[in-house]
Amino acid sequence: MTLGAALPGLKGLILQTAWAAGDGEETATPEIEAQEELEQDLEGVDYLCKFCRRKITTASERIVVNGQHTHMCANPYGLLFEVGCFARASGCLTTGVPTLEFTWFPGYAWSIALCASCANHMGWHYTAQPPSEFYGLILDHLVQGSNSG
Repeated sequence: MTLGAALPGLKGLILQTAWAAGDGEETATPEIEAQEELEQDLEGVDYLCKFCRRKITTASERIVVNGQHTHMCANPYGLLFEVGCFARASGCLTTGVPTLEFTWFPGYAWSIALCASCANHMGWHYTAQPPSEFYGLILDHLVQGSNSG
């Protein structure tokens, strides 16, 4: 079993890619280093919907996609979004048929992600093959809270 096969989702894909590219030794690629840095910060922090305060995700779900966690993205109408990437967002509901049209992450189809409580737009759910998915959440629509209970 390779190192990447032992880890689920994008974290496993990042490590598996680094493993396959090397000589079987673990190498610290910039993407792996960025992921490790994310995992050290904000332990025990929840991200809440800024509109209704429902828990959307946690800091431990932050991931690195295309070399970084945070991306500045513009839609076809010129609206800018600062998007953070998360492996899971249990407080979101997805709606719409996934599409590759105007995707910000090549190879990933997107659909709209809404707050499961108040239905405000939280961001996008991205899916690709092999089964790979993540959420791109609008950081201005999230507030930090503590998961103290």
